[in-house]
Amino acid sequence: MKFALSLLLAAAIPASVAQTVTSLHGSGTTNPQKCYWDIMDTLMKQSKLPIRMTYRGVGSSTGQKDFMGDAGLSPFNDFASGDIPSSAENFNKSDP
Repeated sequence: MKFALSLLLAAAIPASVAQTVTSLHGSGTTNPQKCYWDIMDTLMKQSKLPIRMTYRGVGSSTGQKDFMGDAGLSPFNDFASGDIPSSAENFNKSDP
């Protein structure tokens, strides 16, 4: 009876109530990319919420540009990883 009731309730919920997918994207140094991919894959599988995580190994400088925004463009990454420090200018531009 409980199973039939849950199926009925699930069928009655409109598609617009479906959860949206939360995205987290990053880029940067290539050294840890396989580790990041493994961790992200595990988090996506074990999460109770729908999430999509990506990481592009493109180099530290490109990762910083992706994160900070380059040439007036808006940033399009949620995080960056690098083995070189961010410049003082970029650090001071970042949000507190």
